[in-house]
Amino acid sequence: MSDYLTVRITHRQKSPIPWQVWSASEKELLASGELSGLEHLSELAEQADERDVTVLVPACGVILKAVAIPSGAARQLEPALPFLMEDDIAQDVEQLHFCLLNRQGDTAYVCAIERSWLEEILAA
Repeated sequence: MSDYLTVRITHRQKSPIPWQVWSASEKELLASGELSGLEHLSELAEQADERDVTVLVPACGVILKAVAIPSGAARQLEPALPFLMEDDIAQDVEQLHFCLLNRQGDTAYVCAIERSWLEEILAA
């Protein structure tokens, strides 16, 4: 698979959503366009067929954090991530989806995104 569909999502419901299809083998842009909102995302189904798809979200929609891994928590790190970050986040951790990006020594690099927004994007 050498073609990639990239879609840039925003938090605003009626905001335009730019997209493009890039061919790595031909090193050229095959197609591009703009959808008028998230509700039209299904129109890209044909473009996504048999292509790798990357969805870009704005930085204001994610929380990136480096957290210290407490001793004894290394084996069960992923379930512990919300609790390791809850003192630093001004939002209920139950409303967030957490992803471990990387782990170096006793530091975990974590991304969190609002669960309902992520589910809305995935459903579209």
